[in-house]
Amino acid sequence: MRNSLRKNLAIVLIMAFVTLLLPSGNIRAAIKESPIGGIDYKRLEALGIVKDTDKLGTELYLKRGTLIRLAMRATGYDASAVSENAENPFGDINASNEYYKEALLGHRLGIISAGNVRLYDYATSSEVAKVLCGITGYGELCEKKGGYPAGYMAVAAECGILDGIDSEDYSSGITKGQFAQMLYNALDVPWI
Repeated sequence: MRNSLRKNLAIVLIMAFVTLLLPSGNIRAAIKESPIGGIDYKRLEALGIVKDTDKLGTELYLKRGTLIRLAMRATGYDASAVSENAENPFGDINASNEYYKEALLGHRLGIISAGNVRLYDYATSSEVAKVLCGITGYGELCEKKGGYPAGYMAVAAECGILDGIDSEDYSSGITKGQFAQMLYNALDVPWI
């Protein structure tokens, strides 16, 4: 009887201590209301990939400009070092565009093609897979496996970038939460 009383008392004390350490309110609600849905946001923020100014929670779907900006941050390269006076390979943006330096950096790294980049269109799962496979070094393997989009989706699935993502429709829009999960997954695959 004494042991069960001690166990119960210990459980109550632990629960009280944990409650004091946790922020007030419903924890599940706090996670649900976080900008991109939970735990992954903290790691991406800590690595300097996601910042408060990215406003990932303001729209349901991810725009291509945000995809490019965050992917370039994940590479560790500094887009601000890119000269605005460099030759512009894009038909639909110029040096005054908010995403221009990141897009130009992506082009120089071979991740983004020249032409129209449509930075304000919504990104698809296959476009995200292409960019993330590109920054992790799997682009060549993706091309050998059939190129865009099937080769990129196949390699993204094989290496784990698509873990936790429904990826049956290559052309479907991708939510910011799905992108955050894919980016988080990309950080855990071996970069080549």
